[in-house]
Amino acid sequence: MLEDAFQSYLPVFQVIGNSIVIHDKWAKPSSGSSGSLMSDVFGEYWFITLLISALLTWGIGLAPPLITRFGILHHPMTKPGALVFVVVFWLFNVFLFTALGSTSRTHGALLLVAWASFAILRKGSRTYDEERKQKAEEEAKRNREREEHKRERERMERERAQWQQQAHKAREDARKAQEEADSQAEEARRRAGEQRRDRTGHDPQVRKDEHYYASVLGLTGRITRDDVRKKYRDLAVKYHPDRVNHLGDRLKETAEREMKAINEAFEYFKKKYGV
Repeated sequence: MLEDAFQSYLPVFQVIGNSIVIHDKWAKPSSGSSGSLMSDVFGEYWFITLLISALLTWGIGLAPPLITRFGILHHPMTKPGALVFVVVFWLFNVFLFTALGSTSRTHGALLLVAWASFAILRKGSRTYDEERKQKAEEEAKRNREREEHKRERERMERERAQWQQQAHKAREDARKAQEEADSQAEEARRRAGEQRRDRTGHDPQVRKDEHYYASVLGLTGRITRDDVRKKYRDLAVKYHPDRVNHLGDRLKETAEREMKAINEAFEYFKKKYGV
């Protein structure tokens, strides 16, 4: 088969073989056939012709994979890529050698070139594939870690937002509860005052003294005439009929009772201190 492959270059390199002349001083002249089959087929310098043919055959066939593997990529090709590469250049070589005059029998020799090309393109593929697999696993691990960190940050942000929302709601609830408690306490004090004043105004057993009238006017500590006059004026303005006419009947009645007690307290201090 190899001999047939070399023979495919015979039409191309016949001129090269015939033009090479090597003088051998030890060679003896002979007549007729040399007795060598290779000399009869390829000429007198058949070895040089076959050597050049072999170099060009394998050079043309292996130059593309060698340049691609070691000069361009610097790493092994993947198996599908190497197969495509080998098939394309095998077809190229078949067309090239056919154009040079080779026969279909010589095309089988190109399979050796294709096999060698595939081996060249895949040289070091095991180590390279393992490195790529390891890098891919490491990258996938880093991606998983990034995703986990991202989910953890999102979870912490959601929890912080929920905590802030709950804290805000708790503050609002506490504020509303305090306002409600203050309102209830104020209402309780108002009702207690009304009940106290009602009992004081109608119960003859209740003792009405200076302490009682001072509490009606809101006086504490040492009582002076100026304090009595000032408190009386303020309360008189507060419970003046013009200021309570727009209120309901119940509040108007309460205001009238308050004003009656205020006038009574003022008369008491007026008599006692000469206000």
